[in-house]
Amino acid sequence: MKRIGIKYQLRITTLIPAFLVALLLAIFYNGLFGNDLKQHMSRLGEAYIRQLLPAAQYAMLRRDDRTLQGLINASTINPEVIALAFYSGDGQLLAYRGGKHSLNKPFNPPKFTGDYIESKQINPFTINFIAPVTIPKFNLYSNSPFKNLLSPMATRADDILGWLSIDIDTRSMIIKRYQMLIVTIFITLFGLLMGLTIHYFLSKRIYLPISRLRRSMKQILRNEFETEIKTTSPGELGIIEQGCAHLQKKYLETIRDLNQHIEVATEDLQQSLELLEEKNIELSLEKKK
Repeated sequence: MKRIGIKYQLRITTLIPAFLVALLLAIFYNGLFGNDLKQHMSRLGEAYIRQLLPAAQYAMLRRDDRTLQGLINASTINPEVIALAFYSGDGQLLAYRGGKHSLNKPFNPPKFTGDYIESKQINPFTINFIAPVTIPKFNLYSNSPFKNLLSPMATRADDILGWLSIDIDTRSMIIKRYQMLIVTIFITLFGLLMGLTIHYFLSKRIYLPISRLRRSMKQILRNEFETEIKTTSPGELGIIEQGCAHLQKKYLETIRDLNQHIEVATEDLQQSLELLEEKNIELSLEKKK
C-alpha cells in the first residue's frame, strides 16, 4: 500500500467494501433461492402423489390396471413429470409411462410402512419420489361405508396395496438457478460500476488538491520556494492548503528580511572598512612627518 498513490488507495478503500457486501448478499440470496427451489420441487412431487393416491387406492383394491394406466396417462401431460409407475406390493410392475424407465430399473420395495413419501436424487436433472399405496380407511367415492374387497388372507399386515413411483424433471429449477446467478452477477457489476462512477466524481475533490500539493512540495524540495500553492479547495483540504501557503509566505518574508539585514550589515561593514582604511592612511602620513 505504501507504493500505491492516494488516487488508487481511495479507489481500493471505496470498492473493496462495496464488493464484499455485494458478494455476501449474492451468496446469501442465491442460497435462499436455491433452498426455495428445492422445497418447491419437493412439494411439487408430493402434490402429484397426493393427487394420485386416492384414485390409485381404489383401482388397486379392484385390481383395475386399466384405471391405473389411465391415471398415469392423464398425469404425464405435465412437463415436469418424466416417468410414472405403479407397482404391486411385492414390486411387480402394474402400469407405467416414461419410456423404458420402469423396465431398466428393477423396483425394490422400500422397507418402511405408513403414509410416507421418500425422495432421492437420481441424477443432476431428476428427482424420484416413492410412496406406498395403502388400504384407505374411508371410501372416497361414495357415501356408503368402506368395504374391503380383498380377503383377509390377501391383505398384507402393513396394509400396503402397492407403490407409486414418479420422476420429476429438475431442469426448470436448474435454469431458474442459473438465471438468478446471471441476474446477481449483472446487479453486482452494475453496483460496482455505479460505485466506481460515484467514486470518480467525488474523489476528485480529495486527490486533485493532494496531487497539487505534492507537486508544489516537490518544487520546494528543489529549492523553488516561490512556486504557487493554490488555496481553492473547500473544507479540511482548503485549511491544509492555506496553512502551506501561509508557511510559504512567512518563509519567503523571513528570507527577504534576512537578505535585507545581510545587505545592511554588509554596507555597515564596508563603511567600517573604508573608515579604518582612511585612519590607517592618516597614521602612515603622521609617521612620515
